[in-house]
Amino acid sequence: MLPVQRSAVRVALLGGVLAIGLPLAAAADCPGRDDAIGTDRPSVTNSGTVVPFGSVQLENGLNWTARQSVNTLDGSETRVRIGAFPCAELIVDVPNYIRSFDVGSSSAFSETVVSVKRQLFVQSKSFSMSVTGGIGLPGLGTSAANRGYTPYIQSPWSRSIAGPWSANGMFTLTWSTIADTTFESTFGVGREAGRRGAVFVEYVGDYTRGGSASQIVDGGGGWHLTPKQQVDVHVGGGLTSASPRYYVGIGYSVRLDVTRADARGSAPARAPENNSSRRRSVPSRRGGGRRQESPSAASRA
Repeated sequence: MLPVQRSAVRVALLGGVLAIGLPLAAAADCPGRDDAIGTDRPSVTNSGTVVPFGSVQLENGLNWTARQSVNTLDGSETRVRIGAFPCAELIVDVPNYIRSFDVGSSSAFSETVVSVKRQLFVQSKSFSMSVTGGIGLPGLGTSAANRGYTPYIQSPWSRSIAGPWSANGMFTLTWSTIADTTFESTFGVGREAGRRGAVFVEYVGDYTRGGSASQIVDGGGGWHLTPKQQVDVHVGGGLTSASPRYYVGIGYSVRLDVTRADARGSAPARAPENNSSRRRSVPSRRGGGRRQESPSAASRA
């Protein structure tokens, strides 16, 4: 591993350590069982909040992507979020199968990504933000996922602006042992739709050193079946030649409160977070909202 690559891994690991090591907030200020499910999907921008301590959340989806030279179907896009600490969570993105339907292009499994996410400013009722550090690990799942190490650091945020409206965004810096460094920036606007739903639209830009920028516009929504279950849909299209032509996907998420419930009890279902989402756009995501794609795709995020 080259020195710059070793440095990137150290930075990502340091981000994860800092995410855990930041001073803990009072347990009453952290997300609790009385809060309805908040997910890292269906938008590209991840949620600025974490799952409650002692809960396990499973987020899944199916995504169809049409690029200039290849069409792919990927699933199950499973992300496991574990409330391992107060105001902090452990994230595991399991290998995602990416099936190519074009002659001459190959299908493959993505890498496994392990991350740690810590929520900041938990006392605020109108602003949420978190910091995430993680790394994509080669050789787990199947040999097809062996594409080198991909450490990253990330910070999603959300701000209530007026009534049911909110603004949100995310910054992600990704290194790789086999590809160029990538910086991603997102910005979107969301709105609650009734008591159980929320819709959003967002802009996503991926900028690679020495490569063409990928820019997309993404939109969709999520609906709570129960306080702990959500279904979602999203659709988007590219603005540059390095972007996918279009994509569409659906998803289902559920939260399991596996330890004894806290004193905050449970609440009726309410609208999903406008900023709740994980990378669904261009080929899929890699830990914390970044994307995995087939080997034949044009760019990696």
